[in-house]
Amino acid sequence: ADKRKPGAHLEFQLGIGELASRNWSTAARHFDRAAAAGGTAALPPVHAYALCRAGQHQAGQRILGQVRGRKEFQDDADLLALLERVCRRG
Repeated sequence: ADKRKPGAHLEFQLGIGELASRNWSTAARHFDRAAAAGGTAALPPVHAYALCRAGQHQAGQRILGQVRGRKEFQDDADLLALLERVCRRG
């Protein structure tokens, strides 16, 4: 049974739209709400990306740690390298 709340998918989609428009802070807020509603499988990488692009590096690094720890992302060296670059402070 899917235990996610219905809003997780909608917030994820809204966040993707904001990423496409380069509205990093708004995207991050949508992804925050998607995570609070149970998330989606693809959420952690885009959530970390949006947070770091919005200048919220500490929160982005925390989510990046979750990405590194998830089996489905461990073999994607390009994704991890991109997130490391974007989330590098300063």
